[in-house]
Amino acid sequence: MVSVWSCKSISISNGASVSKGQQIAQVGNANGAWYAHLHFEIRKSNMSASAFPCGQSKSYVEANYYEPQAFIKARLNAGIQVKEFWKKADSIVLGGEFDAQFKLYNPTSKTITYQKVALSIHKSLTGNPYDLVLLNTPVQILPSMAVGNYGSQVQLNQGQTGFWGKTTFPITVGSELWGVGTYYLVAKVFDGKNWTPLDTQTFKVLDAPAKTLSSVNVTCPSSVNESSSGSCLAVASFSDGSIASSGFSWSENSSYASINSSGTLTTSAVSSNQSVTVTASYSYNGVTKSGSKAVTIKDVAKSLSSVSVTCPGSVNESSSGSCSAVASFSDGSTASSGFSWSENSSYASINSSGTLTTSAVSSNQSVTVTASYSYNGVTKSGSKAVTINDVPPAYDGKDPISMGCDLDATTVAYKTITGGVIELRYSKKCGTNWARTRPTSSSSTTYAKVTRSSDGRSYSNSGKGNIWTAMVYSPTTVSCAEGKIGTASASGACR
Repeated sequence: MVSVWSCKSISISNGASVSKGQQIAQVGNANGAWYAHLHFEIRKSNMSASAFPCGQSKSYVEANYYEPQAFIKARLNAGIQVKEFWKKADSIVLGGEFDAQFKLYNPTSKTITYQKVALSIHKSLTGNPYDLVLLNTPVQILPSMAVGNYGSQVQLNQGQTGFWGKTTFPITVGSELWGVGTYYLVAKVFDGKNWTPLDTQTFKVLDAPAKTLSSVNVTCPSSVNESSSGSCLAVASFSDGSIASSGFSWSENSSYASINSSGTLTTSAVSSNQSVTVTASYSYNGVTKSGSKAVTIKDVAKSLSSVSVTCPGSVNESSSGSCSAVASFSDGSTASSGFSWSENSSYASINSSGTLTTSAVSSNQSVTVTASYSYNGVTKSGSKAVTINDVPPAYDGKDPISMGCDLDATTVAYKTITGGVIELRYSKKCGTNWARTRPTSSSSTTYAKVTRSSDGRSYSNSGKGNIWTAMVYSPTTVSCAEGKIGTASASGACR
């Protein structure tokens, strides 16, 4: 069985006011069931109840009827106006804040109330909106609005203007919003059931341009002394604000300087001030930029730094030795002549060429040789200590009797054996030692030997009766005697 519904009765007349809960009409079906039911139409003009558009053309319906949302929007727009709708400029990056504002103006003679006023942002006009909330409190603000909220129960009196201030939104970059593209800002009001847009603005999130090399800046000391060095630095700047401080190619344009890969500028000697241009180059994505800095290589007047003296460590008495000197300057140069020579001993003299001449000494003597050099009013000196050696006569291998060395000789060591004594003799005057074999019988076969321990030099003799050897010179070294009488022998008489 098919239920057929029809209008049973209409309880109110056309154009009458309707209050909440009031029955307007009844509809029923053929089965006798009746229900209170509201059916209404929104007409663009007053029309009779029989003007229900069943069977009418689309153009007829569009001409005489409102779509409900369009009707609400038209009614709202008729009563409120959006003015000075402003938003931030298109930008590369959109963070957690968004500057936007608009004014609502009531041009009517009545007070207009909305449950909510808001500003929303959309990826597309049909996409999900993200409602923005107030971030700060402007001087002039819509009634009942507070930071972090929508406007609630907003009333605008006749001629009143309300202000929506700087906003933010509770979402983060990386959601469905904030990629490169166009977005929509919608000023809207809420009537308790539906949000109605009043005005729309667009803004764009722009694609960030590729990072490019902007410039290279070079820093160097304004001047560097000759024969020294100084450090240069460079900074490459990029379009995104980043920088680089390494990876440069360094160069300079002077024959008096060189620069290494770290930016250290090394200078050579100059006869007058010289200018050098230091350049640092940097390459990025096929683009090379350079920066330069002018540096003065300063000619520094040289000064006398020091004098060093070289002499032999010792010179024998009654002989000579050569000394030399070198004067050093601040620019690294040197001088090896033009010195004033002196010494401090009565046993020596030195000439203008640095030749040291010694006289005879009875014992070793020390002498200090000094060389002085003057330059630009400054005199510096250097010294060297030299020993004048006391050289004794040549006694090695000589006979102690014929040289007169036996006159003060004493026995300083001996060994007693069968048939006599083996002696080590020493002369203080001659500084010599020798060995002597002294038997008890003049017919005994004898042998004697002396040895100098420092170098092993030795002399020996053999015969009958009392015999002695040649001398070894050993005033400060040990010597030893050994010998035989017949078949008896002894050694180790040392001193």
